[in-house]
Amino acid sequence: MTIFTLDVNTQKITIIPGMEYDTDSPYKIDVLSTSGEFYYSQKYNAIAYNEYRSLGYPYEMSYYTIQNNVLDYSFDMWSEENADTGELNYYIAGIDFDKKELTKEEADEYRTEYTTIFWKPIP
Repeated sequence: MTIFTLDVNTQKITIIPGMEYDTDSPYKIDVLSTSGEFYYSQKYNAIAYNEYRSLGYPYEMSYYTIQNNVLDYSFDMWSEENADTGELNYYIAGIDFDKKELTKEEADEYRTEYTTIFWKPIP
């Protein structure tokens, strides 16, 4: 996925780069990719996506927001299976806050508040 912005005064279209954190030194990239789907979170004004949607992890979601003309990581919401009980535990952690446990109801609120991004072909 590539995100563009339009300057209405100059009519110039530019790419909004994303930040990549797969090394010790974060760097900007022009294309974000995932095997999952992309969503929009109006509540957090964020692009949300699940890298593992196709593998059946419904509570794995990363949120990115545009800061200083760069699409940058904001937070993750995920679940982990408790090895002792087999039950799912839900968590959230982000760039500005530490890992916090959520109830299933709180996790469901994150999971249901975003909308699917529909793609249109460019003629």
